[in-house]
Amino acid sequence: FGSFVPQESDRTLTIDLREKVAELPDDERRVVLAIMAGHTVVTAAEALGMKRAEVKRLRDRAYSGLRDSLSGYVEGVRD
Repeated sequence: FGSFVPQESDRTLTIDLREKVAELPDDERRVVLAIMAGHTVVTAAEALGMKRAEVKRLRDRAYSGLRDSLSGYVEGVRD
């Protein structure tokens, strides 16, 4: 693990992921960023002033959209 060197495709994916997250609707983006920052659904809900079910729904919708828009990275092949 200590000798891992990111490949160019890893850097491109990271940039594309950041761009796609930035394009999410506000509520979805806030939830994704909270989870990426280490929050659980419970703590994200508390921090964002939302119900847990709402955080889960927004997370799932955001992840589905991100998965679809980044699907070209499967096995290193990009659309």
